[in-house]
Amino acid sequence: MPDQHDIVYVVDDDANLRYAICMTLEEADLIGETFGSAAEFWAGFDPLRAGCIVLDISLPDIDGLELCHELRNTYPDISVIIVTGYGDAARARSSFKMGALDFLEKPFTSEQLVELIRIGFDLGASTRQRQSYQQRIQQRFDTLSERELEVLDLVVTGELNKQMASTLGLHERTIEYHRKNLMNKMCAKNLPDLVRMAMVRQSHKAPPGGTAGEQWRRHQSSVYSN
Repeated sequence: MPDQHDIVYVVDDDANLRYAICMTLEEADLIGETFGSAAEFWAGFDPLRAGCIVLDISLPDIDGLELCHELRNTYPDISVIIVTGYGDAARARSSFKMGALDFLEKPFTSEQLVELIRIGFDLGASTRQRQSYQQRIQQRFDTLSERELEVLDLVVTGELNKQMASTLGLHERTIEYHRKNLMNKMCAKNLPDLVRMAMVRQSHKAPPGGTAGEQWRRHQSSVYSN
């Protein structure tokens, strides 16, 4: 469910559609702000406020897909729903390549839009939680010494203390000392926990997890099966 501070930014040069979407959002107890161009949107956009963007593909001052691409690259926790009056397969593919959550052809139903917005909010919350976790992990890594990082790299590959001692030219007790220190600094409960954190640090591109991730996978499956 969306947070009370979540907001839907509606960017479309059609005043009638903006009004209709606002009525839909109000009926769904969602907060909306409307803009007639990309310039108006940037002037009123608050990047610190969680949100979802309903974006027309044809704006008077910029191509909607360009704006979608810029938004998704800069603010990955904000979902973008592309809407257009001239839908075709090529534009749909381009929208997904630019990171859009979905591509709706006008006229669309209120139910379709609200469902996608709620999925977008859930995905945004999941992304922010993942980013917060990654930041905490990175802060722990920043406390490790260069030698502890070397030991960690070998731990992740599965080397035993004796093997690590040989690889680094150190005594086995020294390896045990460094392992104990890095486990404490990383707040790792056990070896699998340490390995998991190392893997999180190496790759921040995993698909969303939890409920939002399941919604995302179901949604993507329906997109590509149609």
